Amino acid sequence: VPLIFWSGEGFPLQQQHLAAKLTKKIDHSFLFHSLLGIFNVSSSEYIKDLDLFADAIVKDSVDLSLKSSAD
Repeated sequence: VPLIFWSGEGFPLQQQHLAAKLTKKIDHSFLFHSLLGIFNVSSSEYIKDLDLFADAIVKDSVDLSLKSSAD
């Protein structure tokens, strides 16, 4: 199943890190861990090696963590 990911200018990625991950064979299990990583969700289920965006997102430049409006 193909995967298309679009990010705007406000979502800076280090292309060389992302390209290195995409040379591997990937499957559906990468989606779960990649979404946890993008949204900065802490979970014992998270496996960094299955996160397509681990090390590719420029940290501290974007905050996508899920926060309630009461915070």
